[in-house]
Amino acid sequence: MSKQLLKLSNHANEYLRNDIADLVWNYLTYQLDDKTIQEFIEVFKNDTDIGGLSKLKSLFKSSYE
Repeated sequence: MSKQLLKLSNHANEYLRNDIADLVWNYLTYQLDDKTIQEFIEVFKNDTDIGGLSKLKSLFKSSYE
């Protein structure tokens, strides 16, 4: 499932990408391995259209920088 979500996190529709970011932030972080979380962080870090990006960045800032 995480690979499909990673693909969707790069979708052209910014609302879909925002929904994926919220899904990962609110429900999946504890289920994903560190490598997958890092992949999401890299995608979201480079996406300027995601509204909830600052939440995700602040959560993982100390762990992944």
